[in-house]
Amino acid sequence: MRARQPLVILLLSLSAFSARGQDLVFTTIEKQPIMTVASEIVKELYRRLGHEISVVPMAAARAAAEVSSNHVDGEVGRIVSFNENYPNLLRVPTHFYSAYTRAFVRVDRGITKVDSGNLKNYRVARIRGVVNTDLLSREVPEAFDFSDIETMFGFVRLGRADIALTNHIGGMLILAEQGITDIVPLEPPLERRNFYHFINVKHRDLVPLLDAVIREMTASGELERLTREIEKKVIAGTIAY
Repeated sequence: MRARQPLVILLLSLSAFSARGQDLVFTTIEKQPIMTVASEIVKELYRRLGHEISVVPMAAARAAAEVSSNHVDGEVGRIVSFNENYPNLLRVPTHFYSAYTRAFVRVDRGITKVDSGNLKNYRVARIRGVVNTDLLSREVPEAFDFSDIETMFGFVRLGRADIALTNHIGGMLILAEQGITDIVPLEPPLERRNFYHFINVKHRDLVPLLDAVIREMTASGELERLTREIEKKVIAGTIAY
């Protein structure tokens, strides 16, 4: 049986990449703990290629504009279809991070399982403008929008909503920061969303290198271990978002 050669190819290509001494800058969405996790993972991917990168957090619309105008080298992480509107971007084929949307409930409410089918039976709190939670709760007759997770959880704690929808990392971070013990996330998650790294076409040579790193780290279990470690640090506040 012929031996696999991705690491050999990777190392040969890496030597050419390192010699160029590229300094790369990527945008990411500001004030989003999941994007902080994604940024730390992507930094490590580039370290495996012998490079440090800079990540600049900014508002989502501005980040997209910077990417579109070629002012930066790409975007840390977005959903699979992000580059449909940005032909100057290439997607690294393999996703490097998965974020989960969960239902958070008050422990004394007796709600133990929620899915997309029965969500409409509850009063739901959500973060304004988040597309995936808007879609999940589109049939909910009583939905309340908030600008931040902390205020949303306060609304649920007062009993004015039954469920709060948000991503796992953001929710757990606020619970830890505020010392909240009467709200918990339910299993299983309502939704999984995969994130992909996007690079300006002028750096197309990096796409197969990064993809090889992601696939190797995934296969060995190292990417999963790294992700959990970074998530714990973000939730604990040792990595600021």
